[in-house]
Amino acid sequence: MFYEGAARSLTLCKVFVIKQILITAALFKSFSNPQDRDVLRNLGVDAIMRKALRIQSCFWNLPCVGTIKVNTDGVTKGNLGLAAVGSVGRNSNGAFDFVYSRNLGVTTSYVAECVAILEGIEVAVNKGHYSVWVESYSKAVVVDFNTDKIPWQLKEKW
Repeated sequence: MFYEGAARSLTLCKVFVIKQILITAALFKSFSNPQDRDVLRNLGVDAIMRKALRIQSCFWNLPCVGTIKVNTDGVTKGNLGLAAVGSVGRNSNGAFDFVYSRNLGVTTSYVAECVAILEGIEVAVNKGHYSVWVESYSKAVVVDFNTDKIPWQLKEKW
């Protein structure tokens, strides 16, 4: 097994993945999906079940051929707290092209959402995609990206 040009052991990979799951799971208050809870419990992560507030239908549209769709999210524990970002890239067939996540340290939820978009695009471009459709749940961040009003410390990366 190789990662970033260096040999890696399967045991170290498993330890790294479990550590990332534990860190990320700590950011969630609870889980409403029983299957997610069971998977996490098998990995040794405490997952508190909560009742779903409401069930709502939603639709996920496929991107056009030659376009990758990147769904992003940023999360913080408190608004100035430990943060993590993630993104998923799918092609026109709906197949996963990449899944990306990382911990940010301490920041605001707004900055976490911005970084999630920037890094999701960066991963897509690094994988050779130049037609990228980005979706985010943060309306404020989407409006700011569309009007070029993102935080000054992120403008250079943008």
